[in-house]
Order: sequence, then structure tokens, then C-alpha cells
Amino acid sequence: MIELRNRKVPQAETLRRRKKFNGIRHCRVAYSDRWCGFTCFVNVNLKKMKKLLEEFYSVLKEKGSPVVNFLNNGLNTNDIDRISEDLGFNLPKEAVELFEWRNGTDTQKMFELNLETDIFPLASFVPLEACLNRYKECLEYHRDWPSQLFVVFDSMIGDTFSIDVFPTSETYGMIYIDSPVAMEFGGRAIIYDSLQSCIETQIECYDSGAFLITEEGMDIDHKKKIEISTRLNKKSEYWKKQQ
Repeated sequence: MIELRNRKVPQAETLRRRKKFNGIRHCRVAYSDRWCGFTCFVNVNLKKMKKLLEEFYSVLKEKGSPVVNFLNNGLNTNDIDRISEDLGFNLPKEAVELFEWRNGTDTQKMFELNLETDIFPLASFVPLEACLNRYKECLEYHRDWPSQLFVVFDSMIGDTFSIDVFPTSETYGMIYIDSPVAMEFGGRAIIYDSLQSCIETQIECYDSGAFLITEEGMDIDHKKKIEISTRLNKKSEYWKKQQ
């Protein structure tokens, strides 16, 4: 937490600085005739997201996931802006952090080597360009596809995980699954409370043995997976229904 109090700066300057604090979650400003005091709290979620992604990499490597050997280098902010410039919206910060960390995996090379591409069940981590193309396909071929759901993981056999990108939405930042496994929800349901909780869930599932990498692919302890996913995603009706 960074705390700044009783800074003797003009009110106009305080407001200008306030607008520049893109990484700040809360900013309270108090004014008097002589000074402008404000307390700012840095949004630590982005730092936590970076740490989680590195932890996720370590867990994948430790558990023998072939994905770690085929991760693409991350994108810089300019690349992300260029790729997504025609979307009409900005990606949530957590999604930006994800693609800055790594720009998906080289799934084509993994297919050629007959390797499992899932980074977690039903979810291949594909490059941002592929996510954009998949999103456009969903808008074109799924009449009921909400325009605020941007694909971040794709099974490449019909299942997608998408993040709500509209800041005014009640489910902003939450992750939806669109899949036959969600038919009781009409095929689409909130599965993770956030991209951060999604990564936390996968880490614990690998660490606990709910996901086990074998020569044949991935063995899943569904009971353990559901318990972990329900506990870490309390807003998800999907996991509650699985119990």
C-alpha cells in the first residue's frame, strides 16, 4: 500500500494526477482552502497476477506439463493495443497481464508432436490473435453471443472460456464457459470469479493432485476439482451445480 497524505499541491494539479493513476483502485480526495490531501491505495491485484502466473509456470513445469516447452514470448502493451485496436473496448488489466506474460502456446507444433495442448481441462492457451479470431467467429456464428465476452482460452473443439470486458457489466472480469458441459445453463455459465481466481484454481488443482499429467494425457479427480473450484469461485453457479 502506498499512502500519500497532506500533499500541498493545487487542486487542479491534484485532479490531473488523480486521472493519471491508472493502477490505483481507490483514490479519496479531500480539499481545504490551503491544501489538497488524498490517500491512494495501489491496486495490488496486478502484482498478485504476475506472481500467480509465474507460480503457475513453476507448477506446470514441476508436474510435467508439455505446455511449458511451447509457450510463446509475451507481448508488449503496444502489440496488445495493435492486435485489439478494432475491438471497440479495452481488455481488462488481468487479461493484458496474461498476454504480456506469455502470448499463448504454439499449439500447431504441439499437434504435430501429438502432445496434449490443454493448460487445464478443455482449455488451450492460444495466442491473442487466435483469441481475437475466435471471438469474431463466435459473434458471427452464435446469434446469442454477448459482445462483451472475449475469448481467452479455447479447447479448439467447441469449448471456450471468455472474460466479460464491459466495465459497466455486473459480471465485469468474470470468466464464462461456453460448452456442452454447461447445457443445464443453456450452454453458457460463469465458471470463475475472475481470471485471477481461474489461475489460482488451476494451481491448487495441480498441486493437490486433482490434475495429474500422464503419458496418455491428463487424469482428473473430478470430486477434488469441484471442491477446489467451488471454494475459490464463490460467485460461480456452475460449480455449485456440480456438487
